[in-house]
Amino acid sequence: MILTKNLKVTVNNSVDAYVYLVVNDNTQGLVDYTIDDGWILLDGYSNVYYREVASDAENKDFTVLKNDTVSYSSELTNADMLDEDGNLKEDIELTFSALAIQKIKSNDEEWSAGDAYFYLMDGYVNDDVNTKADFAEAITNDYFNITVTENITKSFYTIKVYTVNGTINADGNILGTSLYLYSGTLTINGDSSNFALSYGTVWSSGVVVNNEGTVLNINGGKYINSTNNKGVITANTGATVNINGGYYQGIKGSTDNTWAFLADGGTIYVNDYEDIYYRGTDVANKSDSSTYKAINGGIIYAKADIFDGSISSSSQVSDSTVTINGTEYYVITEAE
Repeated sequence: MILTKNLKVTVNNSVDAYVYLVVNDNTQGLVDYTIDDGWILLDGYSNVYYREVASDAENKDFTVLKNDTVSYSSELTNADMLDEDGNLKEDIELTFSALAIQKIKSNDEEWSAGDAYFYLMDGYVNDDVNTKADFAEAITNDYFNITVTENITKSFYTIKVYTVNGTINADGNILGTSLYLYSGTLTINGDSSNFALSYGTVWSSGVVVNNEGTVLNINGGKYINSTNNKGVITANTGATVNINGGYYQGIKGSTDNTWAFLADGGTIYVNDYEDIYYRGTDVANKSDSSTYKAINGGIIYAKADIFDGSISSSSQVSDSTVTINGTEYYVITEAE
């Protein structure tokens, strides 16, 4: 059965713009439709489409549905309208909403369609974070995508972020900062060959990820922690850390020790890193006990082709490797 639905988005813009179409489909598979040509699915979303609309200050109509129709099977019966408990399915609806934003930001730079939509949905987008105030404002938003363009030296001694959903792109350094995450997901991208990102001074506590479901993805940067018996990167109970690059510096001495990766009840996947080095001892002579430590039920998965055997004496490595999503890991757990 085919139904005609003549839905259009009308745009009147005096500047170049991104126009978004947001689809809220709660038809539970009962209705079929196709979004019309010209709308592009926004990367990272399954229900958001966009198009670029040039300025001309005239009304422009864009069709939402291909052929202006939706359809449903003529073979549907009353049973199809019932849920698994035999109750009538509720709130079955298909709705569309439209949003628009100028393509050029206030600083005369063009932003991507993804960043512009992110901003529209109350996210914080800033490609020029170069002061303590900018950085503080950015990371206290629930959603952010920022680029650190200048060195921010000794900006804070400790930052605690209780809800984090964002990305830090590090072209500059963030120094003198200990970072604690309590929920959400943070991704850090940095030019690690230039030590682009550095959380922590020699007296800092590194980066600590807390609570069930909190995720930290590190794709580069430099991370320092010189606090005795701590981790440069620590995953507490329920938290997950994915190490995909970066430099990690701790301390190694006769009594003091800092582990690069400490799984204190949480889970750490070590897929890649540039280097691990220690203050207080020559890199070439560092002990084989200062890279990985797992305690309190924590687990570290160290990718097999980069594992160097450097584990704490209070931890142990499984006798064989495991394969997760096609990647082979050694499993490091607390010693029995």
